[in-house]
Amino acid sequence: MLIDFSKVDSFYTDFQIDELKKYLETMETLLKKELNDFKKRVNAAAKKIPNPQERNEYYEFYSDDYWRLDETFVRMVRNSFFVMAFSFMEDRLGDICDSLQKEHKMQFSWRDLRHDVLERANLYIKSLMGEAPNTISVWENIKNYQKLRNCIIHDNGEPQDEGLISYAHKEGILPAGEERLFLTDSFCKQCLDDFHTFFKELYDSFYKRKQPAK
Repeated sequence: MLIDFSKVDSFYTDFQIDELKKYLETMETLLKKELNDFKKRVNAAAKKIPNPQERNEYYEFYSDDYWRLDETFVRMVRNSFFVMAFSFMEDRLGDICDSLQKEHKMQFSWRDLRHDVLERANLYIKSLMGEAPNTISVWENIKNYQKLRNCIIHDNGEPQDEGLISYAHKEGILPAGEERLFLTDSFCKQCLDDFHTFFKELYDSFYKRKQPAK
């Protein structure tokens, strides 16, 4: 009798995605608080400077610190979060393939296939379960996330492909006139929502296949 791992894995996956959401919310809150505290400190000190020119010079002196808190650190946190979240998704797909290999007592591993993680997992799961992950509703979104992840890692977040540039503009993560991605908080959350949808539909398809015919 095959082991029904789908329910257990589904619970664990939901828990991990929820942890990622809480982590993102915590980091966003800390960044906003640090920026607000910084602005309060600088503005309070600037009010004590009567000379307008000296006050402007004071603000200019701290402009780099403001830019780091308002843009640089935000970009770094969201990019690293996005890469981490996508790695989680790939790891879970790998775990599913490993579980299926044990269930079906297969000597051939999904790691023996060529292509990237998504395509290897797609081929392996389809061959054993008859259900291809690339038929799931959010698959195209996930493929786009893969391209974004690769862009962040290999191209310093500067998309080179016209299709990816167009996608980034459409999603509001490539500001007009800029060459580097700037992920938004809402985009990162949508990414997690899509991962949740993806695994829910995948696990549901496994569970349905294992139910006895009526």
